Amino acid sequence: MISALEFQMMQQRCEAARGAPSQPVTSTSEAMEHEAVLHEAIADYCRKQEWIFVHSRMDERTTFTHIQGISDFIIIRKHPLPPMAIEAKAKYRKATPDQEAFIAWFRKLGGVAGVVWSFDEFLALTKS
Repeated sequence: MISALEFQMMQQRCEAARGAPSQPVTSTSEAMEHEAVLHEAIADYCRKQEWIFVHSRMDERTTFTHIQGISDFIIIRKHPLPPMAIEAKAKYRKATPDQEAFIAWFRKLGGVAGVVWSFDEFLALTKS
């Protein structure tokens, strides 16, 4: 089975072969329409970097033991890079107050955390 991102890339190759216009897989500045595509792009990037990551389910509100609003991704990177908490959102969606509180708490503990609406925003956070 292929991922959503791989499927979208395959569609683009087919459209290009037919001469049809295609949309970029990841937007450089615009928010992504489908959160699942953004999630898959982030997960693929983490795998390529050989980072350890925990990815929360998208079909239910995420709670992890006693923590409300935990981010979609908790990423452990190679030392000395700090851990990351990423809340990935589709275009026009906002983080909940619980999600914003978790991000603030994660930052207070020394991690890199934020809400991203595009793959480029995620990449910018990885450079923090």
